[in-house]
Amino acid sequence: MAKIRSNPIESSNQPYWIVGICLSAMLVFTGCRKQEPAVPDPSEEGDAETSIVPESKQKGDLVFTPPIFEAEAKAGEETVDAHFTVKNVGRSQITITRLDTTCSCLLVEAADTVLDPGETTSIDAVFEITKLLGHAEKMIEVYTDQNKGRPIFLPVKVDVPPILEVTPKNVTWKLGGPVEPKSFKFITIREKPIHVTEVSSSRPDLVTVSLKEITKGREYEIVVTPKSTDDNLLGFVKIETDLEIKAHQSQMAFFTISKSEF
Repeated sequence: MAKIRSNPIESSNQPYWIVGICLSAMLVFTGCRKQEPAVPDPSEEGDAETSIVPESKQKGDLVFTPPIFEAEAKAGEETVDAHFTVKNVGRSQITITRLDTTCSCLLVEAADTVLDPGETTSIDAVFEITKLLGHAEKMIEVYTDQNKGRPIFLPVKVDVPPILEVTPKNVTWKLGGPVEPKSFKFITIREKPIHVTEVSSSRPDLVTVSLKEITKGREYEIVVTPKSTDDNLLGFVKIETDLEIKAHQSQMAFFTISKSEF
């Protein structure tokens, strides 16, 4: 009996290489397809962390903890203390040759300046915040005999809560426009009251100022009125208070007469 051979070319209207591609594709999309790794369900992870915040940073053979000092000051505080630990994880002795800061308001010192392998010391700073409000960030610069004159920066960040607010910061009359009073609002934000004791104009011959008490120790209105708007003018109102923080006892708000209001 004669053998019957199947001839792909003769038994199909498609070239044999197309058939091969189709068979391969079928295998890929069925059992041979690579399985994707399962994505864990966060609800099944228990107390797993969703983000990792570094607790320290390494520069050369020195490890600094924390990498950034952050604190929130309390109302009325004059200074905030910042602390870092430094560990020598190398095999050679390291000397801290100099400490510096980017502001005279930040004083810094190290407990020890020579670190043998495995030894730890502390870097302590005092941040004077009496003249600051809101977010403040300064840098400690650490110089060693290992980093060849290049400082290692340690950020010190402090949020100083606002204690009062003067709004707006500036009022303007249009040059040649109507002569009408405008006002500033002084508001005490903190719990302890702040009393406005006096207001004065830097140009009393051209702009008058008066004080209205809305709520004692909490809210005041300062009214300013120009005698004329015929000439350009720049000046300010000085607001005196009984605030115990000397750096903020006096506040200023500005007034202008110009071609355009802004």
